[in-house]
Amino acid sequence: ALGRRLLLRIDGVGSFLLVRGDRIGIGRAGPDATADIPLISDLSERAAEIIRAGEDYFVMASGGVELAGRPVEYALLQDGDRVRVGRRVKLDFRRPSSKSTSAVLDFGEGVRMASDCRRVILWDGPVVMGAGKECHIRLPAGSSSVVLIERGGRMFVKPAASASQIVPLPLGMSVELGE
Repeated sequence: ALGRRLLLRIDGVGSFLLVRGDRIGIGRAGPDATADIPLISDLSERAAEIIRAGEDYFVMASGGVELAGRPVEYALLQDGDRVRVGRRVKLDFRRPSSKSTSAVLDFGEGVRMASDCRRVILWDGPVVMGAGKECHIRLPAGSSSVVLIERGGRMFVKPAASASQIVPLPLGMSVELGE
């Protein structure tokens, strides 16, 4: 079965943290950290949560969170929203594809995870990878689009244009697709 958090590495593109679940904690990284998205920062252990309700995402915190420059405790997230957690952590929320309920958190300048990811995928449906702006993961120009899906607790990848070529993506293994 797939875990709650998965690290996806794509040669020449980077590393991405895939996080599954309806409540996703954001907080400080460390040996005892419980946050799903552990950041190297001055945050509390669990400073905020992203909550998925159906196709919508909300940010929730008891204090220290701003959405578009205004303090909030609970707010609906829209594509393009800038969320600030604590004094220094800035995250951009994106919903690049209308065909998927998966969303993206991009880290602002200076925000880091121990695993050196610059993007978190809030995984709740197909994850589109390609060169277009509707993609969750951007690949180099000229790359064919592919879709990452989960079925029965396993990961698969398939070309976006074809439903027939589904390739298993075993955990801990490298898979070569296309060029």
